[in-house]
Amino acid sequence: MRLISIGGLLTLCVLTPACSKFYWVKSGSSAEEFEGKERICLQEQTKSSYGDCMRTAGWARIKSSRPPVDGYRGYPDQHSWAFRP
Repeated sequence: MRLISIGGLLTLCVLTPACSKFYWVKSGSSAEEFEGKERICLQEQTKSSYGDCMRTAGWARIKSSRPPVDGYRGYPDQHSWAFRP
């Protein structure tokens, strides 16, 4: 029985990070603030420069298994970067 419990715990530890998603977070931010900044940063030519633009504006990208309070997914994580607006 103990072996089954340990196996279940190990499985949970392995699967939990796989279920995590990336979010852009900024304390006290609103969805409107995020969408406005993201719209500007999406004009960048690469996903890397998009990330630099967001970080310069005070946003941090974190990985979490649950949506953080002031966290938003962002276009490149919801859709392919090649099909951004």
